[in-house]
Amino acid sequence: MFLYTTEENKLTFERYEGDFAVIYDDNGRRTDVDRKLMPDGIKEGDRIESADGGYIISEENEKARERVANLQNSLWK
Repeated sequence: MFLYTTEENKLTFERYEGDFAVIYDDNGRRTDVDRKLMPDGIKEGDRIESADGGYIISEENEKARERVANLQNSLWK
């Protein structure tokens, strides 16, 4: 099975099931891939991109975390 990612269609890591990682595209299509292809430190909800025969955590994760942290900080002030 081949997965093609585009800027409009990144993938989201959901969970591990045994030897497989469960990922979804933006259209809600589920794909199970070998967990060995997942990057170290991946967490539920992380956005990923295909790269060099495996997957990397998308840079948009850090941007999203920063936005959430800023929002939380503004709410607690």
